[in-house]
Amino acid sequence: MSYYAPVSSAFEIYTSGNSANSIKGKIFTNIVEDAKGDIWISGDNGLNRFNTTTRQFTSYSTQSKTGRLSGVDLLGMGIDSNKLWIGAWRQGIDVMDINNEKVIKHFTEGPGIHDLKSNRIMSIYPDADGRIIWVGTTQGICKYNKLTRQFTTANNFPQLTPYNAIAQAADGTIWALCHGLFFYNAKQKLQGQLKITVRGEDILPTGINSALIIARDGNLWLGTGNGLIQVNAKNTNVRIFTTRNGLPSNIVTGLVEDDDGGLWVTTAGGVVFFDPRTQTVTNYQQIKEFSGGQFSYIGSYKARNGYVYIGTQSGLIRINPRLIQQAGFTPPLYITGISVQNKRLYINKKGILKQSTLVTDDITFTYDQSSFDIDFAALTYASLEGVQYAYKMEGLDKDWHYIKGRDNVSFTGLPPGNYTFKVKSTSSNGMWQQNERALRITILGPFYTTIWAYLIYILVLVILILLSFRYYKKRLAQKQKRTTLLYEIQKEKEIYASKTEFFTHVIHEIRAPVTLLKAPLEMAKYDSRDLPRTQKYLTIMEEGVQRAIQLINQLLT
Repeated sequence: MSYYAPVSSAFEIYTSGNSANSIKGKIFTNIVEDAKGDIWISGDNGLNRFNTTTRQFTSYSTQSKTGRLSGVDLLGMGIDSNKLWIGAWRQGIDVMDINNEKVIKHFTEGPGIHDLKSNRIMSIYPDADGRIIWVGTTQGICKYNKLTRQFTTANNFPQLTPYNAIAQAADGTIWALCHGLFFYNAKQKLQGQLKITVRGEDILPTGINSALIIARDGNLWLGTGNGLIQVNAKNTNVRIFTTRNGLPSNIVTGLVEDDDGGLWVTTAGGVVFFDPRTQTVTNYQQIKEFSGGQFSYIGSYKARNGYVYIGTQSGLIRINPRLIQQAGFTPPLYITGISVQNKRLYINKKGILKQSTLVTDDITFTYDQSSFDIDFAALTYASLEGVQYAYKMEGLDKDWHYIKGRDNVSFTGLPPGNYTFKVKSTSSNGMWQQNERALRITILGPFYTTIWAYLIYILVLVILILLSFRYYKKRLAQKQKRTTLLYEIQKEKEIYASKTEFFTHVIHEIRAPVTLLKAPLEMAKYDSRDLPRTQKYLTIMEEGVQRAIQLINQLLT
């Protein structure tokens, strides 16, 4: 069973061929519309006119009977009333009268100050006043004054550089894109360069700066080799959109704004619709299938009836944006599988995956399972090649990551923590859907980082503090006890010394009188030598004194 998305009815493809009514060429560089509503397409094989009523093409080349051109490799082209200005590479400019389909004038480069400065025409832009035709060449910009019928060098812009695109703002400012973005306003007498920098580096000097339009809100949009660039006309603030924002390629080669303010952006990777209000990118698989994915530089245009024309390398695509509506069917989005370290997880009541990933809302990994893959899929009956995905891991990413050509994403070595994986998709026609799927992911840390480990750390720390306090208190008590003991010993020493000193003093006081008794006793004993009885008593007294002196001497020693 196959399902063909109804959005494809908004697209018409016209392939190049050799039949009389088919478009001729492979590369289509410029598209404009005349007063009748016919579409003129320039390319590498001449000029094509598309009758929007009959849907048939008329081709013009160097061999045409009518509208014979000077060359077939056409780049710049602009329409001025009923005159079509056609830039033929290396052949100068042809001016065709649209009414009679004849080339009525031809300009080539010359040495005069009022001659065309180069035959290598890159862009042609008639200004809003209807007086000046601006011509961008490989050698710079010149302007043709319709009143004087003369060319002059536009010295308000740098010369000797190719100008791929020229546009005019509502206030009359002429903007020109080459290796930089330059401007000139004759009424306000302003001119200069608006540099577009990223981290201090000018990003415009690339080999591919090919598209410049001024939107209805006055903002400038640039197609460059470094992405799609928006320049705010009021404050010159710059925003850059690249593959990180969903573009299929950073090489933007064509731009056109539709009636609703949306941008159809031609890139090296395909055509996408960019909504400036929501800053979302929609990729239409139908365009890629019709064109083979190959698109022309610059070749895009919005007609007055709202149709958008885009040149491819196989023909022309006409888009009716009004018919592009979001399909009523929103494809459900599921997470279809999870792998850890390249091993698929299967349902296991005791394992990581308790139930099917289709209904799993949260999952927990250990710290050694922090590298894993997540598979997802949007279920649609239409071609899955048109489905794109965007994801982000909240807790790790701030912006969405846009991916194409795959339906899985890998994460390696996520730190422990809580995350929410979110994924969304487009439908098969490339329109983003409100089908966001979320999966809460918890990555546990090793045990030494868990709350239980921290509780143990705290408990051990408290115990160590208590033991340290106890030890300190015990040491302090021992120190106090030792100090008290030393104090008591010192006091005892002092008392002992005091007693000793007192005792010694008393002994000395006793010894003196006792010693003084010895001499009188000896004299009395001598004088009483004839008195035996007296001698006896004196001898006893002498012995007692001598004994007392000996005892006193012993006490002193």
